[in-house]
Amino acid sequence: MSAVRLATRWIGLALAVGVVAGLVWWRVSPRVPLLARGGDLFPQEFQPRGYIAADAIFALITVGCGVVLTLAGLSRLRDRPLALVWSGAIGGLGGAGLAALVGTRLGSVDLVGYAASAPDGTVIDGPLQIHVFGVLVLWAIVAVGMVAAAELWDWIGERWG
Repeated sequence: MSAVRLATRWIGLALAVGVVAGLVWWRVSPRVPLLARGGDLFPQEFQPRGYIAADAIFALITVGCGVVLTLAGLSRLRDRPLALVWSGAIGGLGGAGLAALVGTRLGSVDLVGYAASAPDGTVIDGPLQIHVFGVLVLWAIVAVGMVAAAELWDWIGERWG
């Protein structure tokens, strides 16, 4: 099988895992309670921890997906490291993007419409959002870094082993 076909299949697997990761992120992440006041919505707490927690949970999920898929890829595609690097980078970016898309769309709320019609003092759970956009590249960084580390380990073993 050609390297392009293997990389394409691995990218497809990463995209499917990304959809599942988005579902998991949507299910386990905390929501920030929003308070309606004067036709606008404000966080109920002064500095809500839910924003940071949602980003951290997303980061942990995507890093875990990157580690698991790269370990599986190293066991199956060890003789084609370049295909694994490309599929890890592209699949990681696509999988994390799909995870973010699925997670944010499942919990989306029309905040403007709700704020205009809600009476003052009403509390709702805010939608999931990514606030630190750097977490979208963690999956790809982990995948490429693990392949590079494995290849370096092999090179050192051949050179000085």
